[in-house]
Amino acid sequence: MRTIRIVIGFVAPSLLGALLVINWTYVFERREELGATNIVFGVIVTYFTAVAYAFLLIGIQSLVCALLMEFLVAPRIRNIYLYLLVSCLLGALSGATVLMFIDRMYFIIIGVFVGLIVGLGLYRLSRDVPEIT
Repeated sequence: MRTIRIVIGFVAPSLLGALLVINWTYVFERREELGATNIVFGVIVTYFTAVAYAFLLIGIQSLVCALLMEFLVAPRIRNIYLYLLVSCLLGALSGATVLMFIDRMYFIIIGVFVGLIVGLGLYRLSRDVPEIT
């Protein structure tokens, strides 16, 4: 199970982060440039390109964060709120490293959201947490 959590912690941030970046870009920055006929095709092609760039830009950070969460944070922090806070901070740091290559401040916000979502999933996988109803 530990290997599965590390793999998820490594792969999920790039997949989810790319999806959030594409949505942010198409909703807030490029809406006027796109016609109704090419939005779907454009999003699909752009998503796979963004995933490739995401692995290049945050792949190492994702692996380091996954290892930190698995070996340092999960054994020591039992409180879900502290666990998610650490995960959000690591996500924000990963998003901030992208600023060296791409000058968009929203990468930090996206990093926080990715950290929250991935952290919640990893927390639920690492403990017997009842379903949220």
